[in-house]
Amino acid sequence: MRRSLTGARCCGHHHAGKTFHTGDFYPYHSPVAGAEALAALLATRTESCEQPLAALLRDAGVQLLLEPGRALLHQAGATVFRIQGVKDRDGYRILTVDGTSLSLSEQWFNSEYLPDPFLLAQDTVGPVGTFPASVGAATCLESDMLTWRKIPFRTAPRVGDLLVHPNTAGYQMDSDESPFHDLALPPKVVIDHTCRPGPTSQRAWRRSNPAARREVGPLPLHHSVIEPEGEIARALAVQADRRHEVPLGEQPADLG
Repeated sequence: MRRSLTGARCCGHHHAGKTFHTGDFYPYHSPVAGAEALAALLATRTESCEQPLAALLRDAGVQLLLEPGRALLHQAGATVFRIQGVKDRDGYRILTVDGTSLSLSEQWFNSEYLPDPFLLAQDTVGPVGTFPASVGAATCLESDMLTWRKIPFRTAPRVGDLLVHPNTAGYQMDSDESPFHDLALPPKVVIDHTCRPGPTSQRAWRRSNPAARREVGPLPLHHSVIEPEGEIARALAVQADRRHEVPLGEQPADLG
């Protein structure tokens, strides 16, 4: 994350000379976040009062209500694209994926989704190094870029590899999605960890829009999942290999 936030402001770090300013980005990082950020806020004292904010609110009978927003879905989703084209440029590559930046909504606000995608390569035997690449979408729009910045992948991206964008459940997945160019919306798959009695208490897969498979094929897709990143990567690899023919327990359970 730090690498992306720093590099996003560097000259020459973006495809086609694209430039951004610090204020263009959503604040993806904070040194103090979550409950610790709230505790720090409530402990704040103003210059004119020795009491902390928490005491002032309590004495005034003010009830503090919080709207957590994206925090409710932190690390709860991932969006997957398959690489369908690779072009060599001067010192970097341009990858074309089988989807659009409408599935990573912030590009449409003169911004960019800063968490770097994971590369799930089909061939894990290739050389290891630094292979910078920008990521373009499958439409005719020059502005339809998933990532203008040149992402330093550790292995060379190839056609057929998967790009997994983490933590996209908070708005990025579908707030601006559109069937542009008659492209169907990506299917959504949920990895269900809810406790159930019997053998189906283990991981189950559920699709929210199973009809999309007939329209678009296996990718791109959205995953909603709460588990470590390594487990996400393994699950997504299995999902891609099986072309969505994944076990759903005894019966499929659509989300509606």
